[in-house]
Amino acid sequence: MKKFSVLMLLVLSSSAFADQCMLINKKLAKDSLEFFKPGTKIGHICEPCGETKVKAQTVKSSSIKKVGQYSQVVVNGKDVDLAYVYYLANGKTYYNVAGLVGCPASGVSFNLAK
Repeated sequence: MKKFSVLMLLVLSSSAFADQCMLINKKLAKDSLEFFKPGTKIGHICEPCGETKVKAQTVKSSSIKKVGQYSQVVVNGKDVDLAYVYYLANGKTYYNVAGLVGCPASGVSFNLAK
């Protein structure tokens, strides 16, 4: 029973961070596209998941799709959660896109050194 309790605690604590800024309002989605222009360098990292290394990527395309009453940002054909996507500024520092557009996200850094 103790193992089950620990397992449930881990599952619940990790799911508390899931999809923090994936389904958002239209304004936040539109504002975020400023950071996803073709040729822009971005990075992906899920700090609450235990990831420690940014996965770099160059934006080729970005769009917004409607999901019910919400909007979802799509980068290079994949749905993204703004909480785990970072915009590379001046080739030196990654800035969290959720933070830049005002979407509240927990357990993520606002900026990361390259």
